[in-house]
Amino acid sequence: MNRKLLGVSRIMLVAASLIGLSACGGGGGGSNLMSDVPGGNMPPSGMQPGGGDGGVPMQLTETQLYGDIDAYGKVAANSPNFGSITQSSNGSGTSTDRVETTLEAGGEMTLTVRDGTGNVSLELDSRTHLEENLNGTAWMNDSLDDFPANWSGNGWILSKQDGNDTVVAFAYTSWDDTDDTNYLAGGYWIRVDANDEVTELGTFGDAGPGSVFSYYDDQASSWAKPVSGSATYLGTAEGAYVDPYGDGGVWWSRLRLSADFAASSISGCVGCPQADPDRRERGVYTYTTIEALKADRWIEEDLYVALNSGTIGNDGSFEGTLKVLELSTGNGLNSQGKWGGLFSENGNASTQPLQVAGTLGGTADGIGFIGVFLGQQ
Repeated sequence: MNRKLLGVSRIMLVAASLIGLSACGGGGGGSNLMSDVPGGNMPPSGMQPGGGDGGVPMQLTETQLYGDIDAYGKVAANSPNFGSITQSSNGSGTSTDRVETTLEAGGEMTLTVRDGTGNVSLELDSRTHLEENLNGTAWMNDSLDDFPANWSGNGWILSKQDGNDTVVAFAYTSWDDTDDTNYLAGGYWIRVDANDEVTELGTFGDAGPGSVFSYYDDQASSWAKPVSGSATYLGTAEGAYVDPYGDGGVWWSRLRLSADFAASSISGCVGCPQADPDRRERGVYTYTTIEALKADRWIEEDLYVALNSGTIGNDGSFEGTLKVLELSTGNGLNSQGKWGGLFSENGNASTQPLQVAGTLGGTADGIGFIGVFLGQQ
């Protein structure tokens, strides 16, 4: 399956590559639930690094890579925190963490998580804490082929020992070579204590000061809520998942959002047929190991996520609840979760924003999932 044949605009492919998995060249049989993932196969041999924190090799377990279901349940109960878009297990009703990223020379990145008091609770950078460089893989190269000529991208698995805790992050970024303040970043992080218990889990989307999403952070007057009209946004969503047995992986799917500005509402779906007008890709694609991700071997799941209607705020943010359904039957799973995001800047109320970005987190029949999304008109 080659997404280059889908006729999606080049700029959307840049947006899709925000989180990297913009190609599915491999194959796999269809299955009904994410829990069909085989267990006991993590960490793959490629995850025996010489890096980690201070050059100390680390043996990452599946729990350390993907978390556990209880942590996902906490994320599912929390709305995103806006500035950057951060949805985490910390908080009660609304996430209290906030992510900041910095793009450095050569496409290196620093990821900082601040807690509800504004103190730094986690900091990782792609130079010091490199566990696995995801650039140069089959799927990354394929996505880079579809970038506009002046855009680049990179992706990493980062890890370090933080006292008795192990912290791991999947982080990705894409940037404009002609303006390194114009970048998008996203991913997710996990904190595990000495007893291999997950104490923190989160997902995020962030943007550089030159990005069309930076207005929320710098409070510039570049956003105005449209008072009429509607818009459809197409793009991708992806993230991590885990089952009740601790087996997990990463997932990818198509996104469709519909905004009714007159009604101040937005809703949509991830993996539904409407999210891919050409009907070539439906459902959710899962990758069960790092090797499978790098070699582009995926399993096509018979699932989609309905993003229930949320209210568009005067500040450009929105949020709502979600549910998971079987694609073939339309039957709903026992699911819960929340999603939310931001519109890109639009300048004035007569101009519709061209992009949306956000996060989602939920549980469904014992499967936990988190992710980020980006779409464009």
